[in-house]
Amino acid sequence: MAASADAVMASPLCEVVDAAGTIPLVNHTALTDLAAVRVLPQRRWVFRALWSGQAVFAKVFVGAQAEKYAARDAQGSRWLTQAGLATPPLLWQGKSLDQRATVLVYAAITPAENADVCYRSLPSAQAFELLKQLVNALAAQHAAGLIQTDLHLKNFLVADHQIWSLDGDGIQQARLTKRQAYRQLAELLSKIQVLDQYAWVARLLTEYDQARGWDATLPAATLLGWAKRMKAQEVERYVTRKIFRTCSDVIWQQTSQSAQAVSTSGGLHVTDLPALEVAMHVGAVLKPGNTCTVVHTHLQDQAVVIKRYNIKDWLHGLSRAWRPSRAAASWRNAHRLQYYGMLTPQPLLMYERRYCGLAAPILSRLIAHGRMRWLFLNAAQISVCARK
Repeated sequence: MAASADAVMASPLCEVVDAAGTIPLVNHTALTDLAAVRVLPQRRWVFRALWSGQAVFAKVFVGAQAEKYAARDAQGSRWLTQAGLATPPLLWQGKSLDQRATVLVYAAITPAENADVCYRSLPSAQAFELLKQLVNALAAQHAAGLIQTDLHLKNFLVADHQIWSLDGDGIQQARLTKRQAYRQLAELLSKIQVLDQYAWVARLLTEYDQARGWDATLPAATLLGWAKRMKAQEVERYVTRKIFRTCSDVIWQQTSQSAQAVSTSGGLHVTDLPALEVAMHVGAVLKPGNTCTVVHTHLQDQAVVIKRYNIKDWLHGLSRAWRPSRAAASWRNAHRLQYYGMLTPQPLLMYERRYCGLAAPILSRLIAHGRMRWLFLNAAQISVCARK
């Protein structure tokens, strides 16, 4: 696993972390210097940590099915190793000292970066070469009778020009038909930018066929069509469900009177309505209005733009009470634009007041370019789909 620029999450403490900020293990060692990088609430934590002086990544499984998921993850890692595919070594498997969690300790690969970060940061020509490496890694998995059931770029590491496979939990043994193998290739291509799909689909298909020793039989247009449909389905799942719960990208907090989502990469933490109102009061109004107010201000030492959706009267409030809030629609559509690789200010925080039909603000990072700000404030109004 990568020991580089993984996002450190400002999440609530894991239930098995002790008062000293460590996780004691049954073998009389402990995980220390913990930094959470992924959280699946009530199921799994992934920590960057130190273990016996060694840099590691620890997967901490909690809940009723912790042993099942840990065993599945460890088995997938062993299958990758047995197939001769590069994957971080599993150093230790066992229980936490309090018996409340099952823990897997993996060696940290240093220096390394996940393939998603590399792809997004590289120039076009180098990004294409990276994708060729990923296609070859996927072909090697398939040739070994293994498939990734949760296939995305973050489940691959790039270190010393080598591709490492991650996430043993998503590895299964299966002999794929040609169609199934091509569908997996389409799923991998669905994770890249749409314009890159169009530009590179034919060459990446050829790369896969050559890696498998196959004759070219599938039209590139067919593969592209699959990838486009998969991309649309993935985006819909992301913007209707994932960003409205705690995940690696968002911290979600909900009470009987409010709900808020905070980006884990935006540098803000959970706030409250009075703090937002104060920030708006001292800021510079960009757009006054009856239905919404837009203010440039500072919040938690960051320059931000706050858009507050106002309720004009009780009839307006009643008409909005039975629909997803406009703040939720803005939060959803800002993430939709980002997911498709379109330039838009980063959504930082969404806050809903969930009774009496009162207003709900959304925060965006300030972009100095005025036209960019106009794009966000207007494009975010588009109501594409209802929240499920």
